[in-house]
Amino acid sequence: MKRSAFPLLLLLLSSCEYFDYRVLTVNKLASRVAVAAEPDTVPTYPSPGQKEFFLRTAIASGDSLALMQPGKYGWPQYLAGSRNHQLHLFIYPVDSILRYGHMDSVIRHRAYKRLTIDGAELQQANWRVLLR
Repeated sequence: MKRSAFPLLLLLLSSCEYFDYRVLTVNKLASRVAVAAEPDTVPTYPSPGQKEFFLRTAIASGDSLALMQPGKYGWPQYLAGSRNHQLHLFIYPVDSILRYGHMDSVIRHRAYKRLTIDGAELQQANWRVLLR
């Protein structure tokens, strides 16, 4: 019985996925916000994200959230594939998400702020982004 469990254990251990959580966003704004990273300077439209996702991952004032990218080196690979090798963060006020009801409406009404950070600056800041 022990011999048959060993290959299964090896299979489970070799199928582990890595995620990169090194980008830490710190909300220094006065209100709750949701944050999304995009590879381009405009948000994806129509938005694949549902408002429930953004509301669930919102960052309260004075709080922080680690953003995730798949892969052990997810964020460096993401920056390499993004426009101008920059991180484009879109900051959506939770009040706007609740008011408009759908992310496409939030984007159409341009109820967001864009924060663009150069990859070198991001690494120099130890992958920490302050939302002000």
